[in-house]
Amino acid sequence: MTTTDEQKEKQLIRIITWSFYISVLAAVISWFFAPDFSVDPPKMDEIGLLLGQLQTSLVILGCTALGIKLTEEKKTLASIGFTMMAITQGVIFVLYVVAPEPSKENLDEVYKLFTATIFLLVPSMSLIAFYSDFPRWVNILGMVAILPWIGEISLYFASHKLSDTVGMMDFGGQLLMNSTVCSWAYFTWKNRSESSDELNNEKAF
Repeated sequence: MTTTDEQKEKQLIRIITWSFYISVLAAVISWFFAPDFSVDPPKMDEIGLLLGQLQTSLVILGCTALGIKLTEEKKTLASIGFTMMAITQGVIFVLYVVAPEPSKENLDEVYKLFTATIFLLVPSMSLIAFYSDFPRWVNILGMVAILPWIGEISLYFASHKLSDTVGMMDFGGQLLMNSTVCSWAYFTWKNRSESSDELNNEKAF
């Protein structure tokens, strides 16, 4: 690997890592601006929606960059998974555009769109699980993160109401998914550091 290639890889890894880390930070802050479920339909917080848009756009950036990196490394299945995850996040981004003025009909449309994201999340996380540079538990965590959202969607369509249980399941899914994204950032950086150390040791000899 030439010096120029090394510099490009470092830049790419910085983009991936910081996109994921800042997206998680935006998500955590958005939890302090949660929707008001005491009224029907619930009142959405504008700051929370903006933070949700920021978070999602950064995950799109990180997944796209990581997908490109893995394509160059010829790790095809995982690269497809992260590319598909970027597309999935694009659908989620649309939810933040549709959600600001909720009504019964509007909420049904939001949850129909949310259901569509599950059909994208399952195969994308399944393909990402082939990425052996991440520990097995990280890949499993990504799959488990989908389960609370499946439960949330099922409960909503059973009652067509946003109950506290539905809200808790949504929060559980967000917590697990953001833990997964944070792990992606950590191990992407960690693996790069270990590769750099190995390369420097080889040069020393």
